Amino acid sequence: MNKVDNLAARLALGTADLMKKIGSGVITIEQFEWFVGLSCSEISRLAGKEVDERFKKLLDIEITVPDDWDPDGALERTKKEFCYLNGNINEGNFPASALEPGEKYIIHFWLIMKNISIPQGLDFIRLRGENFLCAKDAGVVKNRLEESPVLLEEITGKPLVLLNEEEKLWAGSGGWVGVPCLYRHGVGAWNLLLISFDDVWYPGGCLVSSSAV
Repeated sequence: MNKVDNLAARLALGTADLMKKIGSGVITIEQFEWFVGLSCSEISRLAGKEVDERFKKLLDIEITVPDDWDPDGALERTKKEFCYLNGNINEGNFPASALEPGEKYIIHFWLIMKNISIPQGLDFIRLRGENFLCAKDAGVVKNRLEESPVLLEEITGKPLVLLNEEEKLWAGSGGWVGVPCLYRHGVGAWNLLLISFDDVWYPGGCLVSSSAV
């Protein structure tokens, strides 16, 4: 088999595998359409061949969501655990949850190294093949961090941004869209804030994402 025939065979196998994953629901049509629209540079980052200097891995932690954790009402139950909780972070404005009771996840903390926009943060998480988190998941993440003084030291004073698709966030008056942000002060108090979807994020904060184990 010559070089051209070998490449054609590899492409055919790859296409067949891709169609199988789409047919079984492992890859959705929306995910495939998103991938097709990527640039060569973005595909290189996805393949791990290009380093994205805008982000640096701070840490990964494994979480096992308690079997009895119920996402319904999670914000109401945990609000007393926060020194400050933005009043617009409630069950009506943030009804979704990305975590499931009894399941294991790796939570990724990506340190922002350069000024970025929200769309750049979204694309970075997508390119990594990781999942977004929701406001309801903040309490589970906070409780896991509190199990380790070392972890708490790493994240204290760093805004932990729970980024998600714009349509899953809360839209206030005048088109303002709020992104949940978990923050621990040096004195040990926790806040759950909202930052603007249109903000520029500066170095020092973290994007938080997840992967199923």
